Amino acid sequence: MSDGALTFDSSGQQLNWAVSHQAKHKRSGDGFVILRDQDCVVAMVIDGIGSGDAAHRAASCGLDIVKRHGQLSLEAIFDKVHQELKTETRGAALGGARINLTTGMVTWAAVGDIDGLIVHEDGRRETLIQRPGTLGRSHPGARTSQHPIAPVTHITMVTDGVKSGYRNLTPAGSPKAFAQKIIRDFGRSNDDCLALSLRLAAA
Repeated sequence: MSDGALTFDSSGQQLNWAVSHQAKHKRSGDGFVILRDQDCVVAMVIDGIGSGDAAHRAASCGLDIVKRHGQLSLEAIFDKVHQELKTETRGAALGGARINLTTGMVTWAAVGDIDGLIVHEDGRRETLIQRPGTLGRSHPGARTSQHPIAPVTHITMVTDGVKSGYRNLTPAGSPKAFAQKIIRDFGRSNDDCLALSLRLAAA
């Protein structure tokens, strides 16, 4: 379990985040990274193909690539991961969100089986658009979608070890409690699974 908070003095907002996960084997093939560049945050979730050491290696390599290129657009990040995973690993699914507090927008995308949900304070829900493919093997290009940031916005991304029923949950409590609930109630015992929960609100 990992969690943290980022405060943005210029906008008076705070991003609280938490990750909960469980591994099928000793080393998980699922991972995440959160990067900050002034008033912009990039949050990415990756799922290395398969499980065990080879999946863990694919996920670790993918996250290292994201860390090196996090200042680029989401589309460019996906392209970089695809190109660099080609000769290094068996490939991975990747999903990510760029939260821009200057423009008040969330941009996100996924290639492969990464699922996501945005829940706004008024109850509106936005589902992450997945494109088929495996970065490092077959990449159709990321298809991004943009959504305005409401006064309070919850963003959740999960790997395919999490059952889709999590979408029916209403985010409540802290991101830590919500991520733990997703894995406890919807995580598959026969697969790696990971849930990243983010909550953006007034500081």
